[in-house]
Amino acid sequence: MSLAVVFMTIFTLYGCVEEEANHIAEVDADLRPFFERFSEEAQLRGRAINVMDSNIIATLTTSLPLNIIGQCQRNSALPNEVKISKATFLSYSYIEKEYLIFHELGHCILRRSHIDDKDLSGNCKSIMESGLGTCRRIYANGNRTNYLDELFSQ
Repeated sequence: MSLAVVFMTIFTLYGCVEEEANHIAEVDADLRPFFERFSEEAQLRGRAINVMDSNIIATLTTSLPLNIIGQCQRNSALPNEVKISKATFLSYSYIEKEYLIFHELGHCILRRSHIDDKDLSGNCKSIMESGLGTCRRIYANGNRTNYLDELFSQ
């Protein structure tokens, strides 16, 4: 009887370890380069984050409400899910796509909340701004390093 308990315990432990190792992201091919870039930017700032090894699903979708262009759904029992408006994604420039996806990964991977702090000129201090217009979004190639430093600092 005790030998059976030992085998069941080993089998159960092995099954849990195996399940943990299978957390691989399911990311739409069009979103994948941005997810990989997110991991690279985190690494440059001393954060060991590999989004493609995380338990996350990411899709381009036509099912978001009209006023929502991106969404992170966090759930402890299911994989986190990033949904990006397909129409918006297709119309955006590369830098706008990066901003949108990094913002949603800020929620889903870094567990960041919205922050609408602004500088003296009214410019948003964080990529995690809410989009409610309380600060001016100025994310561009010339200042993206500052925004990414802030994103990965917390």
